[in-house]
Amino acid sequence: MRVPTTVLCGSGYARCVHPTLAAAVFDATPDPIVVVDDRGVVVHANAPAIDMFGHGDALVGMAVDLLVPAAARNAHAALRQGYAAEPATRPMALGAGLRAARADGTTVPVEIALSPLTIEDETYTVATIRDVSEWLAVRTGLRRDQARVELLEERERIARDLHDMVIQRIFATGMSLQAAIGMIPDHATRERVMSAIDELDETIRDIRNTIFELHLQHRPAVSARVAERLSERDDTWGLVHHIDDAVDMVDPDLADDIVAVVTESLSNISRHANASAVNVSITVDHDELCVRVDDDGIGMSNQPSHGRGLHNLRERALRHSGRCTWVNRPEGGTSMRWSVPLLSAEMS
Repeated sequence: MRVPTTVLCGSGYARCVHPTLAAAVFDATPDPIVVVDDRGVVVHANAPAIDMFGHGDALVGMAVDLLVPAAARNAHAALRQGYAAEPATRPMALGAGLRAARADGTTVPVEIALSPLTIEDETYTVATIRDVSEWLAVRTGLRRDQARVELLEERERIARDLHDMVIQRIFATGMSLQAAIGMIPDHATRERVMSAIDELDETIRDIRNTIFELHLQHRPAVSARVAERLSERDDTWGLVHHIDDAVDMVDPDLADDIVAVVTESLSNISRHANASAVNVSITVDHDELCVRVDDDGIGMSNQPSHGRGLHNLRERALRHSGRCTWVNRPEGGTSMRWSVPLLSAEMS
């Protein structure tokens, strides 16, 4: 590769008496550099540029527009012509998400600095290119870490509010109902009030479990958390469960919803299904995660309840562009299917 022996230095010209040294310095620069003439043709490229783009020696002589993604080439040609009209040392569209195109069709995020160069009355543009893939990865990681910190702080606040306000109000309501039982003459009404008190007690237990989850900064795997939920059930069920290994690689936010879906489903079965057997499965099939909970209980009426629990299951599915359905099983009982699509990044 030949490097011009005359280079612009400060406000005047300096002639390099050692062309080999000039070429060595050009190649030793760690960032890729290409020199483009006024026709938009690459006339010089250093070794890092040749390595980056993958065209080998054919890079020299190529149209520089071919080094940007195809979708951006027309716009790049217009920008290049605009720069030629008003050349100046400056970054190229800083913050515009620039990408360079390699010979194999892949692209890489870059930052580019442009400098005009005049040699023997010929005008050139020097483009210094920097691969910012690693920098973007670090920045993305920092943003995720910051988002995680903010999420943990919000969870701590919610946990405090649940403990200091919600639980205390529910407990006080339960105590008031207990005190009123003796003043209710009708037996059926007393039974309904006692059942409501039991519901409040179970709600308090659920909230305490939620508070415990909110306090956890380092969560165990989904499979372990679901197994713990299953072991907490004191119902006289025959519980069977299966969890694919790939489930433990999902995004933490989705993991929280999976555990919540299983917990809510078991709670619904305990309250309404009168079941003796429950089967829980969490599977990953291609790009979909599915939570399925089957029971052998009394099934659902033709117009299923639209209570808070079922609403929560639907909302958790919609958060991930998924869906939640219930059907009565032919052999008796209910089958709940909660499914969400998986992005490839979630399983990496």
